[in-house]
Amino acid sequence: MGDGYARLLLADRRANRNHLGSIHACALATLAETTAGLSILYSLPEGSRGIATHLGVDYHAKARGPIRAVVQGDVPAKGETADRYLEVAMHNDDGQLVSTAVVRYRIGPGRVRQVSHR
Repeated sequence: MGDGYARLLLADRRANRNHLGSIHACALATLAETTAGLSILYSLPEGSRGIATHLGVDYHAKARGPIRAVVQGDVPAKGETADRYLEVAMHNDDGQLVSTAVVRYRIGPGRVRQVSHR
């Protein structure tokens, strides 16, 4: 991970597969949202927060084997309130594009609550 950048790997496990033997569409959607979300969370300036407000996914080929998701986006400015559209590309081990997603994040100033682990 880096500012505005994240790369994740989804393992090809039986639990991730559909009835056709390929990675389930919802697993790919979750991979896309998680990848985009981590890039935003890593990049948020102090005093900012973000939330996903849209997720659109296109499926281009059957996803088999480990799937790599990559996103590169703009780093939000401190105090800025704006929507960020992040495109996530997902490829198999052969480099074939199996899915793309656009995740819209609403970024703005706000206090992030600390989670208590009691």
